[in-house]
Amino acid sequence: MTGLETFLIASLALNITPGADMIFVLATALAQGRRTGMVAALGIGVGGLGHTAAATVGLSALLSLSAEAFTLLKIIGAAYLVWLAVQTLRGSGGLSFADGRPVRKKKRIFLDAALVNLLNPKVALFMLAFLPQFVDTAAPNPALQVMFLGALFCFTGTVTLCLVAWFAAPLGQAVRKSARTQRIMRWATAGILAGLGVRLGLTQP
Repeated sequence: MTGLETFLIASLALNITPGADMIFVLATALAQGRRTGMVAALGIGVGGLGHTAAATVGLSALLSLSAEAFTLLKIIGAAYLVWLAVQTLRGSGGLSFADGRPVRKKKRIFLDAALVNLLNPKVALFMLAFLPQFVDTAAPNPALQVMFLGALFCFTGTVTLCLVAWFAAPLGQAVRKSARTQRIMRWATAGILAGLGVRLGLTQP
């Protein structure tokens, strides 16, 4: 098995592991349909590319060396997840389940998804630790290898999340037919987002 094949298998295994990114895409697809869920998946992918670029130029190393920088990004990311949870409950910008509340624009969904990923310092540290393991130090330009591997990881992750959105959307149609189920889903989604925010806030570097 080649190094690239090993990388792809590891990437797939990691990308199907539930986390904040998958929860956000799942909730978006349930709330607003397949296409909007895929927009969220693309936003997550762009966030991942941002982390890849940061790992390539050494910015992610700063988070691993500076507890202050890690804590600052962690607090911002946690606060953003909690804010999304509150907005979901209010139906004024969060993941509205269409019980008379305005549907969010795809641009906002894309931005929120990208920020959910970008503001998570654990993703930055993961990229910094994971990608170099598959770099061929004997080959020229290791930075370019890191960029390629990071982009490949983000691509497989985006495809995985698009599949999540694709299969979750039909269930969302059933959810949106019942006002009671909409309320339950809204509270459940808000609770999960808030829980992820608290969990991120308690993360240690």
